[in-house]
Amino acid sequence: MTDYLGVYSFNDWNDNPNYACTSSNIPQSFDACSVPFTCCKREQKENDKHLYMKSLAFTCGINVLPSHNMTINMDEIQERININGCFDEILPIIQQLIITAAVFMLLICVIIFITIFLTCLLTFDIRLTKSNVKRYCQKKRHTSEESHSEKEEEKF
Repeated sequence: MTDYLGVYSFNDWNDNPNYACTSSNIPQSFDACSVPFTCCKREQKENDKHLYMKSLAFTCGINVLPSHNMTINMDEIQERININGCFDEILPIIQQLIITAAVFMLLICVIIFITIFLTCLLTFDIRLTKSNVKRYCQKKRHTSEESHSEKEEEKF
């Protein structure tokens, strides 16, 4: 399991006022120059059928953020906390979701277009049929009127 800390790296915690490593914040905040303990690396231990995640210590994130007068040892920090950001890992997933959503929407548009086209064809066919029925009825009425008038003429 990969753990991520911040968007780009663990230095993102410097943007948080509680954890920022600034000269004005160091005396005011206990968490200054630190990251939350949830960012600490965990040991994985298997016991029978269970996998246990054990935190190394609650204090593993203290004094890991760089300040102006303090240098940090990256090797030591990498042993204590997760330093990778999640942006580079999430970006391809988001891009794939956008592509999938676009294909899905395109498919829906094609289905709607086909539905509209078939509806237009059906409307045209209904109008044509209605016109043919009307013509047939008029013709039938006309022939029946002629036959009726012929019968009347024969009577006289």
